[in-house]
Amino acid sequence: MFSKHKDVSFFSKGETGIWVVFLHGFCERSTLWKPIEPYLPANFRYLFIDLPGFGNSNAVAAGSILEMAETVREILRILKINEAIFVGHSMGGYVSLQLAKEINSPVRALALVHSTASSDNDKKKANRLKTISFLEKNPLQAFLKVFVEGLFNPQNLGNKEMVHMANELVSQNTVEGVMAGLNAMMNRSDSYDWLAATNIPIMILAGRHDGLVGINKSIHEASLCKRCMLHILENSGHLGFFEETSLCGQYLNAFILWVERQQPVQRQ
Repeated sequence: MFSKHKDVSFFSKGETGIWVVFLHGFCERSTLWKPIEPYLPANFRYLFIDLPGFGNSNAVAAGSILEMAETVREILRILKINEAIFVGHSMGGYVSLQLAKEINSPVRALALVHSTASSDNDKKKANRLKTISFLEKNPLQAFLKVFVEGLFNPQNLGNKEMVHMANELVSQNTVEGVMAGLNAMMNRSDSYDWLAATNIPIMILAGRHDGLVGINKSIHEASLCKRCMLHILENSGHLGFFEETSLCGQYLNAFILWVERQQPVQRQ
């Protein structure tokens, strides 16, 4: 089912079962997940959302991670989804964490895919400000070309089909949406305390060669969790669903089925 609400685009698959909500990353859109869809287990319901300012939701740019989370909450209310497994790539992980920290959170379990619970440090904030300044003076395409190259394990850049897929993924962006996304990520809050306290199942899926989320950070965050699966994609950068599609799909499949087997837990 494809639908729109207040210029926010989303689509769902499946008729019965536990909901699994997929949230894409910065400059991406919900089609990000297509390569791993064949690996998802049957008898679940899946929701794929274009976050505000991206994909087919470009008409709406959110100024904060909180605003993005509120939009997701509204879509969940429309679909009468009270609880779901969340899978968030990069910025989508930040939005999922924001939802997970809420009272009466809809997050039953959380997979952080090439994402982190930390906020931006001073160096990262400075780099985002430089990017915003660049976008004010230069064509968006000049930024996107460099951005896409930075998503991959350098050894995978020779795979023209893979790079083409990534370029297609970011092709619907607008300057307004990109700048709003940069500001939202730059000003997000830290989630380390929540990550260490929560009892809900967590999966951290990391790329060995991820230049945006360092592998040591992912390993450290997994060590903080009470109930966690940690998987490292040895040949991936920041786009494991393109770079190691089969493994990425298998790990997500295993996590979803693991969560299904869990008894309800007391939330923190």
